[in-house]
Amino acid sequence: AWWERKFLALRKQERPGGPRVHLWTRDLAYTQEPRPTRENPAATRWVGREKGVDVAMALGLVEAAHDRHFDHYLILSRDQDLRDAVSSVQRIHRQ
Repeated sequence: AWWERKFLALRKQERPGGPRVHLWTRDLAYTQEPRPTRENPAATRWVGREKGVDVAMALGLVEAAHDRHFDHYLILSRDQDLRDAVSSVQRIHRQ
């Protein structure tokens, strides 16, 4: 949510012919899972899970690079799953 607000603020600062900011997000899939407590053994909680997020980001990134939609990319991730997609983008931009 913080990054989304930050990107929206950047979009408000865009000028015609100037740099543009695009934000892609993907919602988590939520499922209800058991979380028993001493007071309530039948208690549950909602848990958000990523499903296909890395694959969707990688495909979108490579497609955008291939179509030359952007000059710069900013990827926020906690793991290395997109490393191969980033390498592909770098090869595309060297061509």
